[in-house]
Amino acid sequence: MPSGWPNIRCHAAAWPAPIEGPLSVSVNVAARQLVSPSFPRVVASALTDTGLPADRLWLETTETAIMTDPRTAAEALSQLRGFGLHLALDDFGTGYSSLAYLKRLPVSQLKIDGSFVANMATDEEDAAIVASTIDLARSLGLSVVAEGVESEMVWQQLYDFGCDFVQGYYLSRPLSADQMTRWLEQRESDRQADDDRTAAKVLNLAPTRVAALGSTGA
Repeated sequence: MPSGWPNIRCHAAAWPAPIEGPLSVSVNVAARQLVSPSFPRVVASALTDTGLPADRLWLETTETAIMTDPRTAAEALSQLRGFGLHLALDDFGTGYSSLAYLKRLPVSQLKIDGSFVANMATDEEDAAIVASTIDLARSLGLSVVAEGVESEMVWQQLYDFGCDFVQGYYLSRPLSADQMTRWLEQRESDRQADDDRTAAKVLNLAPTRVAALGSTGA
């Protein structure tokens, strides 16, 4: 993992910051890494070497990875969280952790596995599982990402459920760092064009309407 971090830092610094704020970088953590005694030290060293702010780094691991050695994994996660980075539980719903164990983990986010999300628009049971998971996360003070979103219908349903974030082909297929830079630049260009069109519409309104807008401070 550390060998790729200079590249991550270089591209992340060059990425245009969206209006919502600076972008974060997510890195998947395998079970063997999570239970390695040296792993927290490796992450700390990588943060120092690359200069990537800790609060812009998310480490993602799975229930299955944690349950290979729950005690060691929990200790490592606590140490990592102490660095100021964020932790996400990936593929949630497919592992074997109990809710009692979940509440003790220092994670900030649950990522609902795509196997539940993909068909939720046509499968009532999947929809119920997703909705319940979102409610559970909210009650624990965690944010939620729905994986495997491939249609507007599913995206809208997740919005109605109050899901915080989505991930999937409906938004974009996987991109390289260079492609991501171009995608963000295009996104910013499109947003600016939308702002310009909105401004043009306001300027083309009847004088009485413009006056009304001015009087309300709009």
